[in-house]
Amino acid sequence: MSKTPPSETKEIFSNTQNLGKFFDEFEKSIKQYHLMATTLQSECAQSCKKILETQISAQQEFFTKSGFDKNSNEPIQKTMNQYFDSMAKLVSTQNQIMTNIMESCRQNVRLCSENWSKFAEQNSKIMQSWNPGERS
Repeated sequence: MSKTPPSETKEIFSNTQNLGKFFDEFEKSIKQYHLMATTLQSECAQSCKKILETQISAQQEFFTKSGFDKNSNEPIQKTMNQYFDSMAKLVSTQNQIMTNIMESCRQNVRLCSENWSKFAEQNSKIMQSWNPGERS
C-alpha cells in the first residue's frame, strides 16, 4: 500500500488551490484585455483622426489649385458642419448604447450568480430531505 503524503488527501473536493489559481489567472486576463482594448480603441481613434486630417488637407490643396473660392461656398460649409455634428451625435449615441449593453450584461451576470446561489441552496434542502438524519 502506498502512503499518501500529509499535504495530499484523497478527498475529491479538498483541492481548491487550482480553482484559486484559475481565478487569479482569469483576473489577470481581464486586466490585460482591458488594457489591450483601450490601447486598440485609442489607436483607432488616432488613426481615424490622422486619415481625416490628411483627407481634408488634400481637399484643401485640390480646392486651392483648382481655383475654387473655398471661403465663399456656404452650402458646402453648411453640409460639412452638419456632417460633423451628425458624426458627433452618432458617437454619443453609440457610446450610450454600448454603456446600456454593458450595464445589462453586468446585471445579468449578477442575477445569474444570485440565482445559482439560490439553486445550490435549494439542492442542499432537497439533499437534506432525502437523508433526514444529516441536518446541518
